[in-house]
Amino acid sequence: MFSIVLDYKVQHTIESLNKKKEVKKIKESEITEEAIQKLLKITVFMVKKHWAHTYNYEDFVRFIGMGLRDEVLNEYTTYSESHKNATYLSASTVTLFVKVISEWMRGKTIKEVIECEDFTLLLDESTDESNRSELSLIVRTVKNGTVLNHFLELLQLRRGDAMTIFTTVEAFLRKEEIYITRTRFAGMDGCTTMSGEHNGVQKLFSDTTPHFNYIHCRHHRLALCFAHLVPQFQEFSKFDGLLLNLYLLLKHSGVKQAIFEELQNAYDLPTLKLIKAAVTRWLSHGKACARVLLRFESLVAALDAIYLRKKEPAVRGLRDELVKPKMIATLCFLTDVLESTNVLQTFLQGARLNFLQLPSEVNKLVVILQNKIDHPEHPAGCYFGKLPEFFEIASRSAGGRYNNRSFETFSKEDFIAKTLKPFLTALIKEINTAFEIPEHLKGFTILDPSTVPTDTELLGDYGDEGIKLLADFYGKESQQNDNAVPAIINGEALKQQFEVFKSYAFKEKLDWETKQTVALATTNQQLLSETNKKESLKSIVSQRKIIKMGKKIKNLEKEIQVLNKNSKYTFEIMIKNWMNSPYSLCHPEFTRMLNLAALIPPSTAEVERSFSLMKLICTHLRNRLSQENLGNCMRICKYNDTLTDEDYKEIMKLWLSAEDTKTKSRRVVSRLQEQI
Repeated sequence: MFSIVLDYKVQHTIESLNKKKEVKKIKESEITEEAIQKLLKITVFMVKKHWAHTYNYEDFVRFIGMGLRDEVLNEYTTYSESHKNATYLSASTVTLFVKVISEWMRGKTIKEVIECEDFTLLLDESTDESNRSELSLIVRTVKNGTVLNHFLELLQLRRGDAMTIFTTVEAFLRKEEIYITRTRFAGMDGCTTMSGEHNGVQKLFSDTTPHFNYIHCRHHRLALCFAHLVPQFQEFSKFDGLLLNLYLLLKHSGVKQAIFEELQNAYDLPTLKLIKAAVTRWLSHGKACARVLLRFESLVAALDAIYLRKKEPAVRGLRDELVKPKMIATLCFLTDVLESTNVLQTFLQGARLNFLQLPSEVNKLVVILQNKIDHPEHPAGCYFGKLPEFFEIASRSAGGRYNNRSFETFSKEDFIAKTLKPFLTALIKEINTAFEIPEHLKGFTILDPSTVPTDTELLGDYGDEGIKLLADFYGKESQQNDNAVPAIINGEALKQQFEVFKSYAFKEKLDWETKQTVALATTNQQLLSETNKKESLKSIVSQRKIIKMGKKIKNLEKEIQVLNKNSKYTFEIMIKNWMNSPYSLCHPEFTRMLNLAALIPPSTAEVERSFSLMKLICTHLRNRLSQENLGNCMRICKYNDTLTDEDYKEIMKLWLSAEDTKTKSRRVVSRLQEQI
């Protein structure tokens, strides 16, 4: 009897111990699973902040766990102390984390691109900090009427010729099972390698891809307008060197910069630094000109002070060049012109900008420049209108008597007649030429709702020529390498469906603009009522009530700004409404044509942004980043969507299945695999 009881107690004890072990194992597994997800989140955070993740990873994790008392990470790191082969805090582990996260993101992006009937490629080449030639590849897609730009890959180029670039892109797309024949547009710059009609990348794309169009980046074209004109005008060729030399003079000397800052304080002005005028970036030229004029008096005084202290002839030469009346007039004039053109430059940098918006924006700029020819001192407050003020500052500065002779001989009327007007006339001609829509793209302009007539009598013949161009290009078979390639749409069906679109766009445009007008009038009435109410009750109600009424007025003002901005029925509004209506399914040919219109890339600004990101990640302190690791970091930084907990669980499963025998054999992973 005693032995039976003893056996029962022994068995009970063994079962109890096994249960405790199982509970402990499950708890450890749960802690490890949650900790791994947090480690993945930390990795994403560090990469997005451009930190050196391999160097700072373990210290940062331990700081969050122990320093900030994160219970999960604290318990995990404490447990990992006794399991040195399963800490997951090493440089190799965080590199693997980055690789797995990037592969998961790329998989989602590739899947979206594969599902698209048509897409656009944006590509350009640059050099990283390790002196490697890199090709950034961006894909532009349309989903439910929304334009999306995806970072595909950073590809290393062995050579920079057109054939190497094309074969590198083609090999990557083929590897990812993306059909290059679905590329409808390619946005590139205008260098011969990319744009060559006989041996360039665009020619190689045209020979391989049916119904393909090369788009020369309009942002580059606008910069080239100035680049073509400046050498033709002596005054403008000098000002470029002056801006750069002024920047370099203060940039590379802390003493000289300190003198400039002291004199700004002496004039009771906030301290500002000069801006570098980049050779190929005319957006920076406008800002650099404006900064010089904004701190003109203190800058001239600083140059005088620096010369008196150092006696450097170069400083005196810069100072004398800066206070010449022609140079001052040139700076003022170009600042006003660049301020206008920079509005278009900034517009062209939009990530989801549509090609159909360009004509109206270019027309606005041309009108402004045309008015500048007739009225160079308008609008009020422009820098050219302040020319006498700058002349007075320059003439009364040190050495002013030497310059008075040049001020007396300077004629503003001669400058306007011989320099200002010819430059503006030539610039307008350059802009009109640069932004002229190619013949094969003119058909898309009929899809812009702003061109749809509001008169039913004019609606009948509207767009007939444009839809014929589109039907002929996309609705007929093309020749590729002596092979006939079928059309991608039915041309006759497209023409019939366009008739439906005209009625749809006409009605939608009237309804939208009517609603916006009524909403704007109602909001303006509410704003007027609230403003009058605030003024009448100002001396009666409490201060808290006044503040509350003021906030309401500000909200109404913001609402009015939004309504004014959205007062016109734009292509973006129209395509989203179309995609969410039964029309998109009933008229598939025209729906596809709308998607093609949204795919046309106005600029390659998204590629340039990727190069800026590349230089933020691969710095001179991190120039040993491998090609693969650099591309992975860029993909994580440029990923559009926010990662959810479910996403991190999927990434963790991908990490568990990674081809790493050492990782698979680790005890913590074994427990996770059993649990998952």
